[in-house]
Amino acid sequence: MKKQERIVSKIEELFSQLDSDIETLKKMKEQLTVYRQAVLKEVFDKIASHSDTHSIRDVCKEIKVGIVIKPSQYYTDANSGIKAFRSTNVREFRINNSDWVYLTSDGHKQNKKSEVHTGDVLIVRSGYPGTACVVDEKYDGCNAIDILIAVPDTDIIYLNIYVLLQIHHTVADLYQKRKEELHRHY
Repeated sequence: MKKQERIVSKIEELFSQLDSDIETLKKMKEQLTVYRQAVLKEVFDKIASHSDTHSIRDVCKEIKVGIVIKPSQYYTDANSGIKAFRSTNVREFRINNSDWVYLTSDGHKQNKKSEVHTGDVLIVRSGYPGTACVVDEKYDGCNAIDILIAVPDTDIIYLNIYVLLQIHHTVADLYQKRKEELHRHY
């Protein structure tokens, strides 16, 4: 009987410790969420305070829009068509490679102005306006429907690399500072 009581006591002790650990993990998760938001805000505030304001026209050779008038008249099947970007294919900084529509060869030729090329920036106009991604080699020569196509000036590539490096270093610095603060806290 005493052995059973000791076993029960030990199990209760372990469950109590487990409950305590679960609560600690929940608090840490909440703190990490707040921490992540604070780091992102600080990064963007820092970048905004150190950069000049530019219009997209300042960094692009051309800005055009994909097919807007009855694009469905050009649709065909995947086997014989040319992929056409829609807002569903444009995600934040990436391409969603599903739910494509395809244009006939003639439809693509008639809408050559909305053909996209490697390095073009695609920007959603409706649904989630402002969401953007860059066209990579895999999608060079595809077409676009009802999205903005920004053709960057070649010099902008170097500016993008610079900005990305600055963001990387800023995030790394802020992360290290926050990490040190958290360690001091606990």
